[in-house]
Amino acid sequence: MKTKKVAIIGSDGFFAEYGGWDQLVNNFGLLGDSKINYYIVHPKNSLIKYSCSGLSLFSSPFKGRSFQGMLLDSWSIIFCLIRQCDTFLLLGTKSFPLALFFKILLFWKDIKIIVNTAGVEWKRPQFSFITILYIKFTYRLTLNYADHVVIDNEWYITELESFFKTSLKKPNIISYGAKIDSSLKIDGTFLEKYPFMNDQYFLSVSRSIPDNNIQEICNTFDQDSLRQNKLVLISNFSSSQYGKDIFSRYHGVKNLFLIDGLYIKSHLDLIRRNCLAYIHTHTLCGSAPSLIEMIALNKPIISIDRPQNRFTLSQGGAFFNDFTELKILLERGHNGFEEFRPGIELKDRYTWSNTISAYEQLIKAH
Repeated sequence: MKTKKVAIIGSDGFFAEYGGWDQLVNNFGLLGDSKINYYIVHPKNSLIKYSCSGLSLFSSPFKGRSFQGMLLDSWSIIFCLIRQCDTFLLLGTKSFPLALFFKILLFWKDIKIIVNTAGVEWKRPQFSFITILYIKFTYRLTLNYADHVVIDNEWYITELESFFKTSLKKPNIISYGAKIDSSLKIDGTFLEKYPFMNDQYFLSVSRSIPDNNIQEICNTFDQDSLRQNKLVLISNFSSSQYGKDIFSRYHGVKNLFLIDGLYIKSHLDLIRRNCLAYIHTHTLCGSAPSLIEMIALNKPIISIDRPQNRFTLSQGGAFFNDFTELKILLERGHNGFEEFRPGIELKDRYTWSNTISAYEQLIKAH
């Protein structure tokens, strides 16, 4: 079998540390088949720290955020076509129309397009009306014409089929994996930086967007009956006005520890490993990587009740419908929340080796 050339479009590159798609790209580099060469384009000013066999890394003249993100994806598709890539793995649907255009235009090349659709992106409140229309258009196009559609949570099959009034063409359920860094131990230097680790604390990790409910969880802990409970909330507060406003309002509350953009995985995993329980507040994500990381640790998990979260947890953990219910759960204590640990067998479901193997089966399929 000759070496396949696969372009991965839509990430922040290798070795970025921002979120689930970036971790996915990292693991293609670390675990991918040697007979597949992955082409990855880094956004402008993104440092290429190092490479490894099986990766071809390139820099772009465009940044990866806002409107330049579209230019980055479009430029990357053309760039990788010139380098004879025969397969395109699109992380998100927004660049699919251009990829489809070139697939039709260059019909003799037999280009394959695999699309990870993410969640139901058009429901996110931060998008404008025009953006929502475009996202819906790209989803419909993807569901009808992509060679392979990847969904990271089984619930979204029902959701997408219901919304678009169609049956998905061979949907592939491939979740994210998890690998916990256990290299660090709590020491004086770490305690000086993160003094909350001297005591028990709850943890929540999410992006600063409204559908992740970070204002609501802060408000819940900023109530008299919960002031004895510590919450560590890790988010990219400084990346949006929504996040900046929340950080400004709550960073002085004594039992709230707000951390802006912690991307050092060994530090993040040490905080994860020592928390009392994890509180998951995402409402529109699929199989959220931050939740899967906690499943890998077999920590007690308290999750907002959404179908996709129940699928990810296989009904394990505890669920709350609103933040009044969360407040009641926390006030009761529940014997250290031990009964809220999801099933230990879930750890074997969410491994990066399983994830990369599933993607590469699609890449190699005829």
